[in-house]
Amino acid sequence: MTHGATDSPTSQKQEPIHDPLCLGASVSCLALRRFRLPIVARVRIEHGRPSHVASDRREWPGGCVVTCAGPWRTSGAWWCEPKKEEARHRAWDREEWDATLADGGTYRIFRDRRSDRWFVDGQID
Repeated sequence: MTHGATDSPTSQKQEPIHDPLCLGASVSCLALRRFRLPIVARVRIEHGRPSHVASDRREWPGGCVVTCAGPWRTSGAWWCEPKKEEARHRAWDREEWDATLADGGTYRIFRDRRSDRWFVDGQID
């Protein structure tokens, strides 16, 4: 599928990609649409997994977690000199989850392990 100059990739339905390495299986492409600033969230944990995600933002109310995958632990810039102010703001240490909520949307959520705070990083299309 090709997009013309006026076509919007989000306005057209995703077609499966046929990957020869998958032995003929169809694979759909997914994309993480990151929010410009992650949304501060409150996450309820049950049995070691997120069960509910909430936010104070009216446009993103959250909801019950139907299914989730994770955690993936990521970190970076930990090797930078900690005395420099700039280096401290670049470093990250996260526990990330992909959570599908009752509204049908799938979101990347993460817990900042340095501050023990939760955020919604973006939506998976």
